[in-house]
Amino acid sequence: MVGRPGPRELYAQNHPLSQPGGDHLKKWDWADGASTPSKAYCEHFYKRTISLIDDYNPDLVYFDDSVLPLWPVSDVGLRIAAHLYNRSIKKHGKLEAVLTCKSLDPQQRKCMVWDIERGQSHAIEPLPGKQIPASAVGTTTRASMTGINTNQPKR
Repeated sequence: MVGRPGPRELYAQNHPLSQPGGDHLKKWDWADGASTPSKAYCEHFYKRTISLIDDYNPDLVYFDDSVLPLWPVSDVGLRIAAHLYNRSIKKHGKLEAVLTCKSLDPQQRKCMVWDIERGQSHAIEPLPGKQIPASAVGTTTRASMTGINTNQPKR
């Protein structure tokens, strides 16, 4: 634990609240009164998440977030993804880690599992995904894990 931030430093969220009203969906894109987090807050989020990955070595990281956390305000989500994937490759000799996010474009779906909450894709997705059981992501339902090719070959 040497050099790791203490709990108060990691979990304090001393940032202004977003403005009430407006279109709540636009707030996910850091618009319409959304409070932009400070660089310090973004770094705290990064350190907290990296600490969890380093301490628990997960194969699955579920972000209940659009694209990557804090994107495009900060690159911490991208740095977290790189750290997770590089650790997985070092441990297994190949990429075994899974990272989930929402609102992914076709390019982003090549490197993350697309989570459609309470829904499904309107078509069979061209890219294969990993089959993730609902128990692996806590309270998420199987239906929310679409973007995953469920037409797996029988063994």
